[in-house]
Parts: sequence; C-alpha cells; structure tokens
Amino acid sequence: MDDPLYRRLLGEEFEKLDPALRDFHGRPRGGEGSGIVSVRCGPGFHHRLLARALGLPRPGEHVRVALAVTVDGGGEIWTRSFDGTTLRTIQWAEEGLLAERAGSATFRFRLACDAGGMRFHHHDTTILGMRLPRTIAPSISATITAAERGWNLEVILRVPVIGELLSYRGYIVPTS
Repeated sequence: MDDPLYRRLLGEEFEKLDPALRDFHGRPRGGEGSGIVSVRCGPGFHHRLLARALGLPRPGEHVRVALAVTVDGGGEIWTRSFDGTTLRTIQWAEEGLLAERAGSATFRFRLACDAGGMRFHHHDTTILGMRLPRTIAPSISATITAAERGWNLEVILRVPVIGELLSYRGYIVPTS
C-alpha cells in the first residue's frame, strides 16, 4: 500500500510535524475532525455575491466546522461542513505539488513544514484545465499550526482586483 498523500509529498519533512498533525495526515484511511472557525468575507456586496455563487461558507463568528477526509486511490476527498454549508475538494500529488480541485478550479501548492506546523504556498491555478496567469488567477494560502489537542488553521482566498474574498481561522480537533 502506498504511503498517505502528505507523507508522500513531504518525504522526510513529514517527521518534523507536530504529533497531532503527523498522526492525522499519516492515517491510511483518512480521518475526521471538528472545531470552531471565524469566517470573514470581503467588505463589498460583490465579495458576498461571488462567495455565495461559489458555494463558500457564510461569514460568522464561532462557526462549527466538521471535517471528513476519505482516502480515494492515491488522493484524498476533503469534505468540510461549515454550519451546513458543505465544501468538498479532492487532493492529490502532482509534480511534487499538492493539487486541490474545487469545482472546475484546481489550485496547486508547495508544502513547507516544521515542528510548528505546515504552510501551503500557492503555486498556480487552473480553471477547466487551463493555467491562469497570476494577474487574473485566484489564489489560496493556508497555515496550519500545532495546538494542544489538534491544530489551528488560517485559510485565505484572494481574487485579483477585488482582494481577499474569504478567509477562515480557528481550530480543529481530530475525532477519529
């Protein structure tokens, strides 16, 4: 059986992760977690309209989030439920990068990790298989840091011209 996705992508760096992150991302069958996040949307009407059109979670404080990760072949299906709004993505390794598809968009990231956590550095974005120039490509950045029983997270989605479209910050505790 192949190593789990993040272990394959990070190689020896995987061992640097905090035990809670290493355990969760090292599971051969995926896992589940839950937590609380604060969801923020950009300030304008156009920010909220675009976020809703893309099926992104509604803004709010103390938003309950449930996470389920299912291993599917060499990749993973990530299902995040934000107080009833479900965001489902598929992740896999591609050319040494983490690829994550949400709808018709695929974001690719270079991963970096240390004992404090993991950072997802945006590499490029494709829509319907066409790579977009950085000047028009939406981008995502994420940071995961170790916490007492799980991890803290910060995810930011930016869109050129309008800026930060949506972000969420909070914590997740593994439940299985």
